[in-house]
Amino acid sequence: MQVECHSRDKGIALVADQAIPKGEFIVQYAGEVISIGEYKLREKALTGGRHYYGVTINSREVIDARNKGTLARFANHSCAPNAELQKWDVNGETCCGLFARADILREEEITFDGGNVSVAADVAKGLCRSDSVPADRPRAHDINTLEMTTDSPLL
Repeated sequence: MQVECHSRDKGIALVADQAIPKGEFIVQYAGEVISIGEYKLREKALTGGRHYYGVTINSREVIDARNKGTLARFANHSCAPNAELQKWDVNGETCCGLFARADILREEEITFDGGNVSVAADVAKGLCRSDSVPADRPRAHDINTLEMTTDSPLL
């Protein structure tokens, strides 16, 4: 995988450096594991930050990949994603990973759906590039703060 810089409204993106078949593991989503309270403090202190994902791993902890983490932190939200974030129980530890929802072509951007999204006040600017956005869903390409919470059961 490779990371590319895009236009000002899109930011940085994760791009496939080879074809990835549907169902294939792409990369682990890793970062700093912190308490939900600490995450909320960091989110409040965030000024001018963009494309910020905090992944809830249980009722107490969040993976904060803003300052350090794997390449998965550069995957952008999409209303029509080609990847999905899954949580797995690996030897008693919760791990998160990006998996291909569809075949991904070489040089195609890897995106995922933020799922249960809470956003900063100035979100709904209609910048999502997908034609398949549900009407009740915020469009999330120009979000100052995006908290992605996946509450799917552990596999």
